[in-house]
Amino acid sequence: MIIYIALIIIILCILFLAGYFLFKYLKNMSYEADYEQGVELFNKKNYNEAEEAFDKVLAVKEDHYQALYNLGLTCLYLKKFDKAKDVFKKAMQINQTDSDLFYNLGLVFHQENEFAKAIENYKKALSLNEKDQSAMYNLSLAYKQNKKFDKAINFISKVIALDPSNKDYHLSKGIIYHEMRNEEGKNEYLDFAIEAFDDVIKLDAENEVALKELVFCHSRRGHIDGTIENCEKLLAKDNENCELRTLLAFAYFSNKEYKKAISEFLKIKDSKNPPEDIDLNLAFAYDKNGEKVEAKKYYKQFMKNKPNHFAAQQLKVYFEDNLDEKTA
Repeated sequence: MIIYIALIIIILCILFLAGYFLFKYLKNMSYEADYEQGVELFNKKNYNEAEEAFDKVLAVKEDHYQALYNLGLTCLYLKKFDKAKDVFKKAMQINQTDSDLFYNLGLVFHQENEFAKAIENYKKALSLNEKDQSAMYNLSLAYKQNKKFDKAINFISKVIALDPSNKDYHLSKGIIYHEMRNEEGKNEYLDFAIEAFDDVIKLDAENEVALKELVFCHSRRGHIDGTIENCEKLLAKDNENCELRTLLAFAYFSNKEYKKAISEFLKIKDSKNPPEDIDLNLAFAYDKNGEKVEAKKYYKQFMKNKPNHFAAQQLKVYFEDNLDEKTA
């Protein structure tokens, strides 16, 4: 009898343990299925549904590192920055050696314009992976936005050394130097910016951002040929851009190519929203080209349209003293 009771107890224990392990197995299967579904949804950019799937995993297994990591990344894409920070920090309690974790936390702070905290996390990522180009590149951007331009240039130069064929790196270097010129007023920074934008054009001859930056840098530096060359390239693709056409017209004017300047000013005048001083610019160009009758016409037109403009008051005196006599 005792033997039978013992056997029954053993059988019950075996059944209990089998049931327990089966329950754990099914439970693991369940959250792993949710995790795989979350990854699939994330890859399809269904971020809201991916968030729900990863949350389900963590409700069962709160220390699931990959679920934490991917949930943080999902929240970053959804711009749920507070949740992203909380999730990434929980993941850090499990793994302190994943450089991507610190990099992505840096991105969250970067998105919130907390540049000092972004810099701290990018630097931590680089301490774990010194050749992490994404961390290096974004560290440079964060330093630029934090007005620490020397450090920004230092890191953008390092990442360019790692991948000199990446046009975005050269573009960012040029933009940093251009902003340095704006902040510090040193024109030599424009030369460095031009060099960087020229490197972009070597890699991508049609890069519109680099071409526009080259126009403004050459214009501010007084490089007439560079301004004309890059304006013409851009206007070949965007014929309606009055800002570029105005820069081109003034470059022609400065280069004493008055007929070309007149041609560009006339195109600006015929555009949808010409600037208020277009008649004055045309008058100056015609005047310089020796076409006094046309100059007088546009001077008069400007004075009529803008009688209270300071230049119109000066022109009134000019006409009374000089222009009528010269064009009689």
